Amino acid sequence: MDEKEKPSKTLIRYGMYCNFIKEIKHFDIMQTFFRLISSTILLSSIAAIGFIYSFKTFSFPFQRTAATLMISIIGISTLITIWFVDLKFYEKILVSNFAEAFRMEKDFDFLPKVHHNMLFSVHKKDHPSNVAFYYIGCINTIILTIGCIMSYDFYSVHKIPIVSITILVIMLTLLFLISFIIKKKTNKISDLMKKINYLE
Repeated sequence: MDEKEKPSKTLIRYGMYCNFIKEIKHFDIMQTFFRLISSTILLSSIAAIGFIYSFKTFSFPFQRTAATLMISIIGISTLITIWFVDLKFYEKILVSNFAEAFRMEKDFDFLPKVHHNMLFSVHKKDHPSNVAFYYIGCINTIILTIGCIMSYDFYSVHKIPIVSITILVIMLTLLFLISFIIKKKTNKISDLMKKINYLE
């Protein structure tokens, strides 16, 4: 009886293993979609800012500045939200499936050690921490764009150099602050595995 059950149990385990791989691919595709949206938001924000500055005159003083700030805040806040959903929420779901596949590979010799190799390979061990640089790049590009444009606008058009310098200082502060926070808050896959007690 036991001999007859062995092939069926092996097949069930292999099916579970394949299902975990399927789920990992699903969430990986979802995360790729989030990054495509992020690129679209980045390009749209820059295009919108460029469109605003293509007008020579506005009805109200500093209307251009207010519109630029509004677009930038919307763009940056949206990118931060997508980063959170991608690397803080969906990544945990992906890692939970990854961890189960990792556990099955550890427990059953007949399964290929794909996830073991992925986890301990050089280019994967820091994932998704390295992906955070993508979001840092997108957000910082918007900050650099608005910072430089607004600084130039206040210096050359409005003739207020002190405001121009202040904008540059704020821009640099935001660049370092956002980079630090996003990098610090994005865990490595090995750290996520340790949190759920799959790695020591």
